[in-house]
Amino acid sequence: MENVFKADQNIPKQIAISKKPSTVEIKNNSGKVLAYLTATTSQVQDPIKQQFLFFLYLCSFIFLGILINIFAKNISLTRPPWMGFAFLVTTVFGIRFVTMQMNFTSKFTEISFFKQNFHSSYLGNSLGDLVINIFLLFWIMVFFHTEFRVRPIKGLSNVQRFGLTTLNYFSIILGILMISNVFQQLVFNTDITFDFDHIFSLDKNSFIAIMASLLLLVALFLFSQRIMETILNLGLKKFVRLGALGLASLLAIPVIIKSNSDLPVVEMVIIGYMFNLIFDIYVDNNRPSFIWLVIWLVVFALIPSILLFKYNNDMDFGRRLKYANELSDLKDRMAEESLEKVKKDIKSDQELKGLLKPHPFQADKKKVLPIINKHFTDNIYLHNNYQYDFHAYTKFGSAIDSFPSACLLYTSDAADE
Repeated sequence: MENVFKADQNIPKQIAISKKPSTVEIKNNSGKVLAYLTATTSQVQDPIKQQFLFFLYLCSFIFLGILINIFAKNISLTRPPWMGFAFLVTTVFGIRFVTMQMNFTSKFTEISFFKQNFHSSYLGNSLGDLVINIFLLFWIMVFFHTEFRVRPIKGLSNVQRFGLTTLNYFSIILGILMISNVFQQLVFNTDITFDFDHIFSLDKNSFIAIMASLLLLVALFLFSQRIMETILNLGLKKFVRLGALGLASLLAIPVIIKSNSDLPVVEMVIIGYMFNLIFDIYVDNNRPSFIWLVIWLVVFALIPSILLFKYNNDMDFGRRLKYANELSDLKDRMAEESLEKVKKDIKSDQELKGLLKPHPFQADKKKVLPIINKHFTDNIYLHNNYQYDFHAYTKFGSAIDSFPSACLLYTSDAADE
């Protein structure tokens, strides 16, 4: 159960329960007032209005995107294609950078899609930021695939063609590493559930994140296909291309190690090599058949499944290891800290100081023990996990008899009644 007031999803998060009287009362069946509803801030955000405002902004950005795409296409048709592509990339990411600096999506935090629950600047502040970034990247890859025409490359030496082929393979491997990093950040640095052992625990945000990740894989596919066509136009023989692919895989090893993606180096090199090899064969085949469609469906199903399963298991293992370390420590550190705080509060209690005079150190335990018990029960951790005995001594012996905190609590409640 969540420790928040949540009667309806359309109630703003700035509405909270308070003991301070307000115009909105919370009563039980007997009519007794239990608490009050109050606004924690003067800027209360209505979820329904936010959804309508988001829809208006979405329509505006869609029309703006269509206009930018038309301009970029016209530039690529009348001028070199790279100029249209450069205009699109500069404009799109420029606008996105400005909106990120303005923290634009924070205007819609009442919508769960934009809830600020991401703890990684790599992905953004919310699932909505991630989806926006992936969609923009997908849009750019579609433009790159359709408008950036590959032309025959002439006048290059064999060494130059080999170097360009290696760099092209290496760029695809970097794309795979980027996607792996995205999956890692999704699992470790967000509040999204990816527990595939309990499929029914997956919520709406989990499926949106998975769909966005698949869209990222499609963007990688479009990018890789255009890169492979460039490699084929370089005119190297198949076995020479395999050598360039092997060199690109070796160059990726330092990047994998420094990326902190927690991926095994050997397996990652094999994945990158096999992905490029399959793609090379696919592009080299002038007439891809239905079998290729099945192969790519299997590949796109395996990549997110393996990565999410691996990272989720790693996170679960880390959590269990942390629990084991905590349980293996025989000392309760939190209890020690809480007890020190209780002792400090008892020593500074003015009412208790008035009762426990230096001489003859005689006090009514019916007045002392409720004060001690109050300090103990005010500390939630100690009250829920421990009981205590209270002892007071002088040089003449016991000054106040002790008995368990459970009895103290019962005695205190009885006295109140």
